[in-house]
Amino acid sequence: MNLTMTTTGLVSRLFFILLISFCAVYLLFSTLPFSGNTQKGGIACVSYTRALEGTSILEQENRRHEKIVALAREALEKKQQKYYAMPEPLSRELREIDNITNNNLLRAEQSHERRISLQVISDAVEKYRVENHYSVVFNKDIAEHVPAGRDISEEIINHLQRIKVEYGELPTFDERALPHSH
Repeated sequence: MNLTMTTTGLVSRLFFILLISFCAVYLLFSTLPFSGNTQKGGIACVSYTRALEGTSILEQENRRHEKIVALAREALEKKQQKYYAMPEPLSRELREIDNITNNNLLRAEQSHERRISLQVISDAVEKYRVENHYSVVFNKDIAEHVPAGRDISEEIINHLQRIKVEYGELPTFDERALPHSH
């Protein structure tokens, strides 16, 4: 009985030491920085901000938005020319309402453009992730804690340099888009 207790105690201590050793080795390797690793696969991170600003995507988005602002101004000026025959308090109130509506439409269109730009970046990241066998790619601009991983921002930027973004047709800012049409 004494030999059984000694053997059982020895086995349980040995198991405990092996368990602690395994945990220590796991923690050591899971927390090591990933810097300098050029192997494909595993975890990666990308900066969407760098991808947006480091490519022609932001420039394309801005050029389109300038066209939309010009269209909106032109439509607003046409609309407001009709107010000159109205009494001043009413025409002023209608101009203010039209300005607010026009600004809301512009903000909505700018938000739509940004969603399309970010979707183009997301598609490029996903394609790169699949082709290079990464299990996950974190957006390091929004992730609170990015696990150690390879930064693929430059590769994504290089890929996006030749992308032309299709934002669709330009919106119309005709009288149906602005309230108080007569």
